[in-house]
Amino acid sequence: MRRDEQRLHDILEALDWIAKAINGRLEADFLSDETLCYAVAQKLTIIGEAVARLSPEITARHNAVPWPDIVGLRNILVHEYFGHLFGRLSGKPRLITHRSYAGKSRRS
Repeated sequence: MRRDEQRLHDILEALDWIAKAINGRLEADFLSDETLCYAVAQKLTIIGEAVARLSPEITARHNAVPWPDIVGLRNILVHEYFGHLFGRLSGKPRLITHRSYAGKSRRS
């Protein structure tokens, strides 16, 4: 059975992959790249799976993190795959950076 430490590592690894994959792209460029959108969706699914299996002690200790929302996104990605998740984004084209997806870098 995987431990919290392993799951947290999986989460950070997936977030780092996403950050590298989308860094410097315009939102419109990201949305027009179907392969990249699917790859990011897969990484978000991995994150949601890992979060769903974290111990209550970890999630309670870090209760500012929207754990249920992360798991909810996983459920949407897995069960409502026929939707247009990325197409729901709107607004002016903007540059996507590590900071824009995570608020601030965990390595700052």
